Amino acid sequence: MDKTEGRKVYESNGSLVHHFENLDREKFNALEHVEELDSRNLKYSLANLVYLYNPIFIIDEAHNARTELTFEVLKRLNHPVS
Repeated sequence: MDKTEGRKVYESNGSLVHHFENLDREKFNALEHVEELDSRNLKYSLANLVYLYNPIFIIDEAHNARTELTFEVLKRLNHPVS
């Protein structure tokens, strides 16, 4: 899944800010950012939260979730930050 525009999981969400406080530079740099004119602001997105904490996903009805898109999304979300 290359196109993340318009997908809520990749949009910045102000209610997630507290999860990203006091990050060290390595973790900060490994996450997705919003590129604006002269600044590089961290995206407070659910995707970045997943990258940061690397949770285990349990997929109900996984036998029905065998599409190429499903595997692409799971692969993209499996981007742990050390």
